[in-house]
Amino acid sequence: MTKSAHFGSNSSFGLSKAILVYSDGQQLFATMHEPRDSPDGGPPYLDAGEALTIDFLKQLAKGLGRSVPREILPSNVLVPRLVDETATPGHVL
Repeated sequence: MTKSAHFGSNSSFGLSKAILVYSDGQQLFATMHEPRDSPDGGPPYLDAGEALTIDFLKQLAKGLGRSVPREILPSNVLVPRLVDETATPGHVL
């Protein structure tokens, strides 16, 4: 199995990291994971995660906003929700 994607351009993107967002309905936190190849030849899996800070996520969102062109994605693609900088940590728009 391959860890790559194509989004309507001539570029081919490979999965280099995955950010997972967890919630209990009131608070949120995020972790970043490295994809790993399965030792038995099965599908890739995500390694143990590292907790992310609000500052890191703000910088990531700011950087993505500058460099990623807007396009319409298929309905099965998840899109980020921006963090409201005026809200208490964990609240999203």
